[in-house]
Amino acid sequence: MEKILDFLANYYIIFIVITVFLIFSLIGFFIKREREKNKQFKIQDNSTQININNNINTSTNNNEPIEKLN
Repeated sequence: MEKILDFLANYYIIFIVITVFLIFSLIGFFIKREREKNKQFKIQDNSTQININNNINTSTNNNEPIEKLN
């Protein structure tokens, strides 16, 4: 027990720095979580509409086989 106390007494600065770093990390985590929770999905404008029908190829029929059997 005495060795542990001597180690803590000699290197207390390191433990203070690590503790401060962990506290700031925890604060940053909670701030980031709150900002993400408050984000809302917003549509910028109506000019960014996509016409889905242009992407569909109507010339192919998926019910027919690729090669017809004899």
